[in-house]
Amino acid sequence: MATPRWTVIRFSTGVALLAAATAGFAGNAAGQNRLEPHYRAQRPSGEGPFPTIMLVPGCGGISATRVQTAEQLVGRGYAVAFVDYISARGLQTACRGEVSFEDVAADLRTVGAHLRSLPHVAPGGLGAVGWSWGGGAILASLALSGKDQPPPFNAAAAFYPVCSRLRAWKTKVPALVLLGGRDDIAPPRPCEDLVRSVGSESLVEMRLYPEARHSFDSSELPAMAPSRAFPGKTIGYHAEATREAWNEVLTLFDRELRRPK
Repeated sequence: MATPRWTVIRFSTGVALLAAATAGFAGNAAGQNRLEPHYRAQRPSGEGPFPTIMLVPGCGGISATRVQTAEQLVGRGYAVAFVDYISARGLQTACRGEVSFEDVAADLRTVGAHLRSLPHVAPGGLGAVGWSWGGGAILASLALSGKDQPPPFNAAAAFYPVCSRLRAWKTKVPALVLLGGRDDIAPPRPCEDLVRSVGSESLVEMRLYPEARHSFDSSELPAMAPSRAFPGKTIGYHAEATREAWNEVLTLFDRELRRPK
């Protein structure tokens, strides 16, 4: 297996942007070649290895808030890489089911395998966080995992995921499911039913923020706005739910991804 060579560009913030020069890695080479140009990968200054987070956007693609999230995670000592299943397929959005959960789950496995092959990624320290369709794909990847196909990450968080077509899993990966009580795009009930069917032995926990809407952690939004992607539905930022949810997520990642393996 070829060892990737990295071109590192350092900015005054101390963040390193990474651009891979080879495609040799343990995984699907064709998928890797398609996904890698869209990683927007960053890592903290220093030698590492670093705990690393895969970021999986919703069907509308990578927003300004998601870019800010990546920068904040780097500031906390995590390396990050986007799993941009939309741009990798030459799409602008994927809100009409253009990319299935299974396709995104395969992308997660591809990116996860590649990242685990890199020396700056901490062994056993790979996490994932996804939003809406991306959050649903993270949960789908757990359902698709098993003895012959381990999960592509060691801990995960799913913000307001689409759960209506997901099945339960037995894979024991610490996971958080973060829901908005006023979400009319990805209503919480299917996720609540899913988490109950999975059971606590699978290490999944759910948090419901009663006043929060879909996209509640997107700070570029007002408190309520019409959804362009889903006419008749609403989205909106909720500062308190965002603070509480990210406190939970960071506690999970700090506990599960930073400890010695």
